[in-house]
Amino acid sequence: MDFGRRNQISLLRPLDGTEDKGGLFTNDLGHKRYHVYVNDTYVGDKLSIAQGDGDAYAVDDFLKSRGFNDLDIDHDDETITIKTQDVDLATQLRRHLSVYLSIR
Repeated sequence: MDFGRRNQISLLRPLDGTEDKGGLFTNDLGHKRYHVYVNDTYVGDKLSIAQGDGDAYAVDDFLKSRGFNDLDIDHDDETITIKTQDVDLATQLRRHLSVYLSIR
């Protein structure tokens, strides 16, 4: 049975329309994607969908709303990195961020 080329799925491009444009991930609608890390551990992606949703700083606001204050958070064009020496705190941060990023 031949389904033709239109039914083939490319394994190199995510199904959500996201493209890697030189390390800066955007989708077809121009939404920006930030890779989120706690120390060196990748947690997920923060997708900036609506204007005014806080972009990368929405992650900061979320963590503050959960009682995580005075964190060392670095932002650049494509990543958000939260740094801590406290192993238990890093575990808690990853747990909270994993849920937050999966529903955003």
